[in-house]
Amino acid sequence: MLAMADDGDFRERWWAVDPRHNIARNYELAMTTDLFGWTIVERRWGRIGTKGQSCRTRAQTHSHPEGERGGESDA
Repeated sequence: MLAMADDGDFRERWWAVDPRHNIARNYELAMTTDLFGWTIVERRWGRIGTKGQSCRTRAQTHSHPEGERGGESDA
């Protein structure tokens, strides 16, 4: 299931189900931007129907105006 909001947030979910091998797993990946401009990546995984585990990572995003590139010159 893919879901992307108008504000650029991203969320993806996967399920792995195989009753013959007792597999019932849930995986989720989400990317959002907080109020301070940091990109938050959250990963969740575990057995379907349980709380599971999660891990959050944040990274500060940098954007450059058009035509401006670090370290390059027109000379």
